[in-house]
Amino acid sequence: MKKKNRNHKLIKKHPNSHAREIILQAMYQINIGKRSLRDTKKLDWISDTPLQETQDYVCKLLEAIYKSYDKQNAIIEKYSDMHITQLSTLTKSILHIGISEFNNKQIETSIIINDLLELTRKYDGEDSVAFVNGVLDACSK
Repeated sequence: MKKKNRNHKLIKKHPNSHAREIILQAMYQINIGKRSLRDTKKLDWISDTPLQETQDYVCKLLEAIYKSYDKQNAIIEKYSDMHITQLSTLTKSILHIGISEFNNKQIETSIIINDLLELTRKYDGEDSVAFVNGVLDACSK
């Protein structure tokens, strides 16, 4: 799948790009909607049911995120100049996705970071992009 960016160059999207967006939405369901992880993983709140492969990836990563959520918060604070409570729920969620995905050595960190920066632009605004990029870049090393 290819997408045009602002400079009208074609950039290739990673197959997990859609899954990352679903994971972000799922984390919103959990953190803001107070929905349980188990209920959220049913993905019954999505209007267009994703492919089974995408569903499996979403559930696997959600489990990884919430299994080590506090540890990831400590990592975020280590590479950030802000306390974790000062970050928006969306920014924290995006950073949690990145940290969890960095453990998957089969996906280049640059692909993960680029996708997450696009999600930051889309859902949290341009003002958050530099911050998210800096934290993810530091965490990826």
